[in-house]
Amino acid sequence: MGALESVGVPHRDIRPDKLGVRPRRGDRSLHLVLFDFSLARTPDRSIQAGTPGYLDPFHAERPGRRWDPAADRYAAAATLHEMPTGSRPVWGDGRTDPLHLPDVTPLLDPELFDPSVGDALVAFFNQSLHRKPAARFETPT
Repeated sequence: MGALESVGVPHRDIRPDKLGVRPRRGDRSLHLVLFDFSLARTPDRSIQAGTPGYLDPFHAERPGRRWDPAADRYAAAATLHEMPTGSRPVWGDGRTDPLHLPDVTPLLDPELFDPSVGDALVAFFNQSLHRKPAARFETPT
């Protein structure tokens, strides 16, 4: 993600089924790859392009209502949450659009994670999925 952001390449649809593992050229060590950049050239005003559940639900609150890199970081965080828990983050009652819920935070259960890292992961996801991009991590690294 850091490499993509540094050269201005968006993905716009990060989710678990867009990740794979393959051998690196040369030493053949395995590494994670992100594929299917079919939405990368979607106009930045198309903030609904992508897969529900991984789309940043607060994008419509951004100035100019345009796509920004914080949306890819949100999708990456939702993907990272799903990998150990088997579920995407839930907001409020799980049915209401989080955009319509004031001051809501994701419902994160530390018991879904290994006990040695549960509290740290809850803190990580609370920041990574924060309603306001300025309160999220500034970079993907």
